[in-house]
Amino acid sequence: MNTQWVEGFILFLSLILAAMSAAAETALTALSPAVLHTMQEQGGVGKIIAALRRDPNRFLTTILIVSSTSLIVSSSMATLLLAGALPKPWDELSATVGLSIIVLIFCELTPKNLAVREPRQVSRLVARPVRIFSVALTPILIVMATVVGGLMRIFGQRGGSHTVPIITEDDVRSTITLAEQSEGGISEEDAERIEGILDLDKVAVGQVMRPRVDIKAVPVSMPLMDALDVVLREGHSRIPVYEDSIDRIVGILYDKDLLKYLRDDQTNVSLRQIARPAIFVPESKHADALLREFQRQKVHLAIVFDEYGGTAGLVTIEDILEEIVG
Repeated sequence: MNTQWVEGFILFLSLILAAMSAAAETALTALSPAVLHTMQEQGGVGKIIAALRRDPNRFLTTILIVSSTSLIVSSSMATLLLAGALPKPWDELSATVGLSIIVLIFCELTPKNLAVREPRQVSRLVARPVRIFSVALTPILIVMATVVGGLMRIFGQRGGSHTVPIITEDDVRSTITLAEQSEGGISEEDAERIEGILDLDKVAVGQVMRPRVDIKAVPVSMPLMDALDVVLREGHSRIPVYEDSIDRIVGILYDKDLLKYLRDDQTNVSLRQIARPAIFVPESKHADALLREFQRQKVHLAIVFDEYGGTAGLVTIEDILEEIVG
């Protein structure tokens, strides 16, 4: 009877460790960089969690060893408890099936679901035990790291415990929210601007462009002095130049180029010679991609064409920035 109590206690303890391992793996890896930074700033167990995350290979290997050992021990204890109670081979079969169901429900699904829903709280509960096991298993971890590193080199990969952190858009948004809520953090207006930048990849140029009817353009045949009148009247530093119709944009007239020729009294030059090449983009192009193109080519304006190749509108860098700031 005493032996059965000991075996039962070891079985129970093994299942607890297996459940803790499953919860620890899910919770510690689910913490975003922003949440992790906040917990570290709070000190205490938060620093332990941050230390574990800095060496993910070590804490994941620790959890794997504890989990595997716990499952092996629990299987052995379950078989011993049922030995003699049932005829062979039903004792081993019952132990295997029964333990598999228990492990699946109580040591995998339940702790992992709980860890996904409450990663902070679960991380605080499991951080200290994981660190204790990590320290206690140091010799084994060193041997395993050496073996794994050797195998990685054989396959042409570099082993090591350092990984490159991947910052996702959700991480950035989480950081914005934390910064906005914290004392002395960013203002609501600044948070909205940053959110606007993140949303640019969801905004098509056709949504922010100035429509065709609002385009102020000049014909390529217009004299320079008349073009200057248009520039001064409209107040634009860049104006499209077209030939025959606005669907045939031949370039962009810059006011500084126009003034340079007029200053030198070169009034007989045509706008075609003065105009700079225009950038043409489809309505479906994403605003963030166009902003990068503006920066790369050092221009501020693009002509937007529709599905038929006609001019749908124009878009400037100011239009995109206005979309960001709202």
